Amino acid sequence: AARPLSREEIPAYVSFFGQAARRVREAGFDAIEIPFSHGYLIHQFLSPYTNHRTDEYGGSLENRLRFGREVIAATREQAGDGFPIMVRMNAQDHVPGGLTVDDAQDIAVLLEQMGVNALSITSGTMCESVPYCLYPIGTPKAYLLPMSAQIRQRVTIPVAVAGRIRTPDVAREALELGQADLIGLARPFLADPDWVQKTEQGDEVAILRCAACHQGCLTELRKGHGTSCMFNPLTGHEAEYLMLPVKQPLKVMVVGGGPGGMEAAITAAQRGHRVELYEQDRQLGGRFREAVQVPYKEDFVDLIRYQQVQLQRTGVDVHLDTKVTPGMVNAEDPDAVIIATGAQPIIPPFPGLTSTRWLTAYDLLDGHVEVSTSTAFIVGAGSAGLETAEYLAQQGVRCTVVKRRPEIGKKLDPLIRALLLRRLEKLGVSVHTGIEIVRLETDEQGQTTVVGRPWPHMEGETRELRFPAETVIIALGLRADHSLTDSLLKSQVGVYVVGDCVEPRE
Repeated sequence: AARPLSREEIPAYVSFFGQAARRVREAGFDAIEIPFSHGYLIHQFLSPYTNHRTDEYGGSLENRLRFGREVIAATREQAGDGFPIMVRMNAQDHVPGGLTVDDAQDIAVLLEQMGVNALSITSGTMCESVPYCLYPIGTPKAYLLPMSAQIRQRVTIPVAVAGRIRTPDVAREALELGQADLIGLARPFLADPDWVQKTEQGDEVAILRCAACHQGCLTELRKGHGTSCMFNPLTGHEAEYLMLPVKQPLKVMVVGGGPGGMEAAITAAQRGHRVELYEQDRQLGGRFREAVQVPYKEDFVDLIRYQQVQLQRTGVDVHLDTKVTPGMVNAEDPDAVIIATGAQPIIPPFPGLTSTRWLTAYDLLDGHVEVSTSTAFIVGAGSAGLETAEYLAQQGVRCTVVKRRPEIGKKLDPLIRALLLRRLEKLGVSVHTGIEIVRLETDEQGQTTVVGRPWPHMEGETRELRFPAETVIIALGLRADHSLTDSLLKSQVGVYVVGDCVEPRE
């Protein structure tokens, strides 16, 4: 069980920090950063939210900072006078009774007086306010800049700041306005390791920008997997996928202009193949265009823009508004066909569905149709169903979401899911699990009722649940589109399948 450190234990923990500093110096590092943030040990002493001590380590700011002061002294003793010490500190705790930006300014002044050489500004705790430590989708962009500016006005040492500073323009402006002396980037380098070089060269249009989705990086790390990036397939696999030029260029036909198809076309062209890309719609992007319509996912459009730039630079010939058939493939006679035709919505054969007003979440988000009614009944509580509910609720549509199984937004990153569910609650969206749809009934006046039953269904159970539904929206996921693949497998051309038509992803 958690307990306060005894006064007798504290010197040992102070010594641990000092010994760690010595090892850092001996290992050849140029500086050390000490975490006075995020709910770690020093921050637990520092924040009144967690420090309820009544001895000399609790109470006033001077007392709460005592442990940190002793750690800095031990670090300086072990690392040496000339070794730079940076402190990562909270501008705000985002918990009731926690540190505020006013507290942070006072702490910054005291840290400079202790001989700290630089400050790194962050916020939040890893227990109660995790989103404000990691800043996923749904949190403000560059949120810390105003607070880092306030702290910087009180000290003379350099101040660094990070947190969804995703574009060179924002970073440059922060430096010009004096909001910080240094800009910290981490996730943006996973999306594009050449972020800095492209900025220096003025080639910012070629930067692949992080959207803070966490799907490939932090979500995978929590699962015990390696780091990757949803936008950059090379991240975490650089040694596996060497971009070597081919000895014999081939004529390659790519079918499908979503992210998977575009990335395949770009990669093939970069290696030296002659590539033509075919897309049946009038614009590129595939289902990513739908994601862009979802609240807080507007940054997803940057992947489409980036890939369009790369298609142009690599010389890929793009054909829009062109539906590829097996006959067309035979006529073009390519050496290889890469099929990236995506996936189609799953539409269960609910009795009575065809007699009512219904649509899919994907048609709605793609702009093909609109909801003109005051209420909507959404079948499915995965990411598509929940995000559709938020999209409509923000427009004033009262939404009810039902799902058979108990999990809600199961495949979403835990932080993003928590933020989304919190927003849905504030918007008044009603979410029900454990309900299986039985049928839809539409009367002579065109009024629809969705009839469900409790799930799991017990033998002999006759109870039915009835929901009035002006508009029914199906959001039960996607099924890979194998239609073109199946028709080409018997041909002599090499066929490769990528993207959602292999397996739909979230």
